[in-house]
Amino acid sequence: MILAGLNLIFISFSFALIFILSNNFILKPMKEKYNLRNRKILEFLIFNSIIIFCFIGSILLTGIIYYLLYLVGF
Repeated sequence: MILAGLNLIFISFSFALIFILSNNFILKPMKEKYNLRNRKILEFLIFNSIIIFCFIGSILLTGIIYYLLYLVGF
């Protein structure tokens, strides 16, 4: 039960962290460089792909953390 709670915390925290980083370093510069405000569909597709990337990345990051804990002996 505790492990399930930790899993939820790790996934949520890593998703939020990856989302904030990718939003600041990918989406905002693309909005300024390519003027995505006028192209709503393209902005929507890029935003959704960032969300999918963050979700998969957070699950992988959680898996890596648990694997490292397994190697240490927890």
